[in-house]
Amino acid sequence: MTTLGTTPPARPRHDLGSTLLALLAAPHADLSDFARGVARSLTAELGTPYGIGLTLRHHEGVDIAGCSDATTECERALDHEGGSPAAAVLARRQAAVVTDMASAPWRAWGTVALRRGFRAASIVPSTTTTGTALTLTIYSCVPPEAWPSDGPPRDAAALAEDVAHALSLRQRAEHTRRSVEDLRTALDTRAVIDQALGVLMARDRCSADQAMNVLRKEAGRRQVKLRTLAGHIVEHVSGRPAQKGTHFQDRTTVGAGRAVRPRPAARGDRAS
Repeated sequence: MTTLGTTPPARPRHDLGSTLLALLAAPHADLSDFARGVARSLTAELGTPYGIGLTLRHHEGVDIAGCSDATTECERALDHEGGSPAAAVLARRQAAVVTDMASAPWRAWGTVALRRGFRAASIVPSTTTTGTALTLTIYSCVPPEAWPSDGPPRDAAALAEDVAHALSLRQRAEHTRRSVEDLRTALDTRAVIDQALGVLMARDRCSADQAMNVLRKEAGRRQVKLRTLAGHIVEHVSGRPAQKGTHFQDRTTVGAGRAVRPRPAARGDRAS
């Protein structure tokens, strides 16, 4: 049985701040690798009866991550038409609770989940501030009757929001890192070319514009990059490699001073 759009009970937000901040500070190969770390951390928080799967849809494609081989296989399972709970939940923008895997409308997914020992699941959508749509799936080895009366997996919306926030921070940090690398490369290239221009200006007693024209024509004739030719010129004259651009301190720190904070508890949940 599948229930869509179930309204969760009001409760304090599940606090994964310290765990997610530790993940943000750790090096990861790519977004998928980071998502795997998030899935494993969430599973550790929830306990042994549960497993976590994540599906991320962004402009570069789709990333799938799980806390284990079992949950990853479930996330990858698609019907012939490409149907899956993640795709359906993202399309409807509504959470879904599968109370019995045997009757799940997504046959391929349900078959794999049953084979892997899962009996039920809770699937929740969310979106990052960077435009990535995601689904958080909590796979359960016990039936819903054994779930806590509130909180995950019955109410997984708070967890999905925490994951979306962490992914947003990760994606922004990666964008900043790439921008810094591009800037550093541009500065290094400009520095090498400027040194070569100085050599040509001194040799030919010409202006900077004239030296640049000479450099461009020669690079085109040899079919090499401008920086490569400039480096050869400087090294030929000085006997040493050209100096790179001025070193600057990278002041970007992933997650520095920013926490994944829980929302204030609902009024009814606060201690009186």
